Amino acid sequence: VKLRISDNFIEDVTDVLKRFFRELEDPIFTLELHPQWKEAAEISSKPQRLERYKELIHRLPRLNHKTLAALIGHLYRVQKCADLNQMSTKNLSLLFAPSLFQTDGKGEHEVKVMEDLIDNYVSIFNIDEDQVSQMDLENSLITTWKDTQLSQAGDLIIEVYLEQKLPDCCVTLKVSPTMTAEELTNQVLEMRNVAASLDIWLTFEVLENGELERPLHPKEKVLEQALQWCKLPEPSAAYLLVRKVPIGEGSCLFTGAKRETPKCGLLKCREEPPKLLGNKFQERYFVIRDRRLLLLKEKRSAKPEREWPLDAAKLYMGIRKKLKPPAQWGFTLILDKQQLFLVCSGQ
Repeated sequence: VKLRISDNFIEDVTDVLKRFFRELEDPIFTLELHPQWKEAAEISSKPQRLERYKELIHRLPRLNHKTLAALIGHLYRVQKCADLNQMSTKNLSLLFAPSLFQTDGKGEHEVKVMEDLIDNYVSIFNIDEDQVSQMDLENSLITTWKDTQLSQAGDLIIEVYLEQKLPDCCVTLKVSPTMTAEELTNQVLEMRNVAASLDIWLTFEVLENGELERPLHPKEKVLEQALQWCKLPEPSAAYLLVRKVPIGEGSCLFTGAKRETPKCGLLKCREEPPKLLGNKFQERYFVIRDRRLLLLKEKRSAKPEREWPLDAAKLYMGIRKKLKPPAQWGFTLILDKQQLFLVCSGQ
């Protein structure tokens, strides 16, 4: 079911959901276990109380278990945006407990159970880190880009620039969760009536208003990448740019040999957060081998001081100007919790 804010009020959806649970033949928490839920809510020790909740959840019928997990997961995300929607854990618990327990508005124990389940959703329902990260990312999109347009189908409507970031070079299009960079590139060229040719056109992700950029792999999901901008200090400084690249450069960007020749040389480097390399640019010897970046103490060292997997990294051409790199040629390597800034002596 697809709903439009212009046609449906949030309160309407909430009322339908509450009515559905209220009219079930047996409550989602079940009548049989109701006394035990109340007893669990009275346990003073929080760890023991949460452990008892987990035991009771596993005793629910499978459909009840799955439905409750989905609902509490949704309410967990709603309360994460309480600054915007005024829906704190307490408010949500007061709103839904009577319908889920079918208590007709009575019962402080039931409200307590709901509060505990929502606040401790991750641990009680054994949600893994990847799922939590995805939920936090999507919530960041809501809170950071709360004024962003959405299409009727729920796709994100974003601006993409053709060759330059100028108002006349901007096109607006819907980006679905499945749209790839190749599909976006072709759609932008078609919208701007750019004839097919031997030129290679790619979509670039641009950060820091042009200081960093990287070509998106043709099969990379565009929306998935755009959601990551919510983690940036200035999400509005990121955008997508479609432009052509020299044939020689474009043809080898995403190709790789089965046996790569190791690449090595001196680079000036600093890292964030500062660890071994500190927060100043230092000249060090690096080797790229077996899809890993290795830092050697000296050229003949057999064992690297540090190493970083390149498969899990994003490589951007350019370095932020505020870091004052010692030369204009360089690139930024972004890993999960670390960034490396590598400066070359020449282009």
